[in-house]
Amino acid sequence: MDEIASYLSWQAEISEAQKNAARFANRLPWLTSRQREDVIGHYTADWLDLMHRTASRNHEQQHQCALRHRSLRMRWVATLLGLVSVTAGLVAVLAAMLAVRR
Repeated sequence: MDEIASYLSWQAEISEAQKNAARFANRLPWLTSRQREDVIGHYTADWLDLMHRTASRNHEQQHQCALRHRSLRMRWVATLLGLVSVTAGLVAVLAAMLAVRR
C-alpha cells in the first residue's frame, strides 16, 4: 500500500513540476517552441532532482533521529536500572542494620 501511495505522490509531484515549468516558460515569450520544450524539460528535471535529494535527506535525518532516540532510550533505561539497583541495595543494608539492632 505504501508503494502505491508513494507512486501516486511522485506522479503528482511530476505533474506539479511540469505545470510550474510551463508557467515559467510562458513568462519567456521570445523562446521558440523547441527552446520552450527544452526549458520545460530542464526545469522539470531540476525540480524533480531537488525533490529527490530533499526526500533522501529527510529519510536520512529521520534515520539519524531514530538512532538518537533509541540511544537515549537505552541510556534512560540503564539509568533507571542503576537507580533501582542502588535503591534495592540501600534497602537491603538498612533492613540488615535494623535486623541487627533487634
